Amino acid sequence: MNEKIKMPFWETLRRTFAYVWNDRKILMFVLPILIAFLVLKFVLSQTSTCDPTAENCNDWRSLTLSIAMIVMNIAIIINYCRRIVLKEEPNFTGKKFWKSAVFYFVASLIYFLSVLLPLVILLLSAATIIQLITTVDAATFANSIAWGLLLLYVIVFIEFVLLAPLLLWFPSIAVEDYKMLSLKKLFRLTKGNHNRLFWGLFVTNIPLFVLLVVIILAAEAIFGVDNLRDNNLLWLLGIVVQVLNTCLKGSYYAHTYQFFKFVEKKEKA
Repeated sequence: MNEKIKMPFWETLRRTFAYVWNDRKILMFVLPILIAFLVLKFVLSQTSTCDPTAENCNDWRSLTLSIAMIVMNIAIIINYCRRIVLKEEPNFTGKKFWKSAVFYFVASLIYFLSVLLPLVILLLSAATIIQLITTVDAATFANSIAWGLLLLYVIVFIEFVLLAPLLLWFPSIAVEDYKMLSLKKLFRLTKGNHNRLFWGLFVTNIPLFVLLVVIILAAEAIFGVDNLRDNNLLWLLGIVVQVLNTCLKGSYYAHTYQFFKFVEKKEKA
């Protein structure tokens, strides 16, 4: 039955953007998290006593900020999913939230490993081939590398499309619907919708990516390229754009989850 049920691509995108725009309440709950992240950045920048020119000076600070960013993104996505699907009030501290956050992180690792493992095998094979053709002239070698990179990009794209059903892991974990984690169920429910799932998430990222590019270009014109690296205002704007993009991702996950739960109910009917 689900072969005849296609995910409404543009309607899903419209609902994704409309929800983030219309539900300002959850944005108000996200704001303290963003402020806490900014405070952490400020504290870390003030507590460092090492020589800024040292090679490993900023390693621990960068790692801390990266972990904080991951936690913040997961927190936002989980709460968007729970609010849209379960109609719950935002909660960033409860037991259910932290349980979902841990499972979400593990699922993210599995998802990216499932993408990276074939790439690692491919790269090792490519390295062997390159060793065999090192005796050819430079032009032929460069041409082989160019075609190899193109093939790599194509394979990455195919992988993301084929694994698109796994994107439903994330909203399912957020709302504690662990039965939806079954690979067999996910690939059955999403049959014929792989491209829609992947491209929907891709399109969701475009507006804020364009906004970020505009901000960077404007900053280059105002401050100059050499002053961008340590520009706190540019960093702040980049974080705000990242948070808004995460809100859209959470909304998209929730709406795609709702649709495929509808497909599941149609199957049982």
